[in-house]
Formats: sequence, structure tokens, C-alpha cells
Amino acid sequence: MLDYRSLLALAAVNREGSYERAAAHLNMTPSAISQRIKALEAKVCGKVLVRGAKGQLTPLGALLVKHTTQVKVLEKELFGRLKIHNSDTDGNLKIVVSADHLSLWFIDAICNYLRKHISLNIEIIPASGEYADELLKNCLTIAAITENKFDICGYKSLLIGEIEYHAVCSIDVYEKYFLHKNFSEDTISKIICFRSCGRGMIPLQWAKKVFGRDILLKYVTVPSSHDIFRALNGNVGWSVVPILQSAPYLESGRLVRFCDNVSITAPVYWHYPANAGGALANLTKVVRRVASDTLTRTTSI
Repeated sequence: MLDYRSLLALAAVNREGSYERAAAHLNMTPSAISQRIKALEAKVCGKVLVRGAKGQLTPLGALLVKHTTQVKVLEKELFGRLKIHNSDTDGNLKIVVSADHLSLWFIDAICNYLRKHISLNIEIIPASGEYADELLKNCLTIAAITENKFDICGYKSLLIGEIEYHAVCSIDVYEKYFLHKNFSEDTISKIICFRSCGRGMIPLQWAKKVFGRDILLKYVTVPSSHDIFRALNGNVGWSVVPILQSAPYLESGRLVRFCDNVSITAPVYWHYPANAGGALANLTKVVRRVASDTLTRTTSI
């Protein structure tokens, strides 16, 4: 049987990035942490940490930390059912979600889940797709919402829908650049295009669909789609945004759509442990249901 004190020590080193910080977190000495790691390696007959890499796990270590994380989540759920208070934050359900998905629909999924499952602490980590991939590989999160499909050992990537995008700008920008002029590659490449972190390719994909080839765009990158809408009101640029999110701005007349006949879609994936049970299985059901009600459905679902 595995020694869970050693597993928790390994998880702490991975999370904190060093033996010293892991020791401080667990109220132990670095020497005691080192002894537990060595005992664990002897038990599993292999190295669990990449030496000198600030807590980076080997494939074997990653497998052990994934197991430990799932056990902690199940333990937290059990304590909730038994009405036993447990303040251990290592049992938090950590989920990586981009800021845009968070504001568009994922908070609704979390609230739906919490109406029936209040025993778990949920920690949402905002991150783009590439960073989410790294967090999953390094066992710093147990699930993620991204627009990319990842092949990570021990995880499933479930296509739960698509987000449809179209191009918008303020009325002033539309009248200045598009109303009485021919819409062209030259015009669109000279106007500032606002994009959000983690979605840099969306405007490029839209422009390629319009003109049939790659276009060099003038970018300003902002943290999230909420910042894009604020920037568009400054009357200096355009953007490609989720139709779902832009509807109130279009209805109020604050923004207008151009190239009405062109839109693009991006897939949405839910990444979760392949052997998920209990809390994660229930959360997956809720995520699928809310995504089905909110996102554009695909023929693959």
C-alpha cells in the first residue's frame, strides 16, 4: 500500500516548486520531505521528480500526483457527506478555464453544480489553452475547459460544443472605414484589431475566411473579451467576438456587425480524469448539460 504522507509530500513539492516551500506548507523540515520522497521512490521503484527542475514530475510522479489529487477530492466529498469540517485546501477541485468561457457560461455550470454539491471547495484558475495543457500535465489542476484537444495520459477530452464568432465595431468606426468604402484587405489591416489572451488566432481565422488567405493584422491584446468590448467603445478598432456575448451590445446599438455573412466557430473541450467518479462525474454531467443549453451544438456531439 502506498504511504499517503509521502504522496502528499510529493504533491507539495510539485505544487510549491521546492523542498523548502513544500516543507513550510506541511510544517515539516526539508530533510523530512526529502526522506519521504526517497521512501516513495523506493516503494514504486522509480524516480518521481526531475532533479534540479523545481518540482517537475517524472511520468511516474505525475501518475502518483493525479491519484493523490483525486483521492483528496473524494475525501473532501466524503467529509461533506459525514458533516465533518475539513479545512484542508489540498482537496480543492481546481479547474482551469479561460476568462472568456468563465464569463460566457462556465460560472452558470458551477452554480448549477453547487446547488446540490456544497461540500467541495472549487478553485477556478484563469488560463489560456496552452497554459492549461501545462497545468494538466504537471498535475496542478484536475480539469480544464479549453478550445484545444489535448492528448494527456489519464485524461479524456470531451467535445461539448462550439462558440460562434463574428466581426463587430462601433458605429463611428463603421462609418469611418466601412460605410462608404470598399471593404478590402488593405482597409482591415490598417485598423487596430482587439483580441484577448489565448484567442490570438480567432481574428486571423476570420480574415482568412473572408479573403481566402492569411492577412497581416494590427493587434492590441487585452486580458479578456470584457476588455475587448470596453476597447471597442473607444472608437479606434474592431474585433471578432462571440455572438453569444455581443448580442446585448448589438441590440442597444453600441456596436454594429460587418461582413454579416461570415462567422467562424471554435470547439470547446472539457478535460477530466478518465476514471473520474463521484464529484467529478457529477460535475461532468452538469458541464455537459449547461454547455448543451448555451453553446452551439456540433454534429460530433
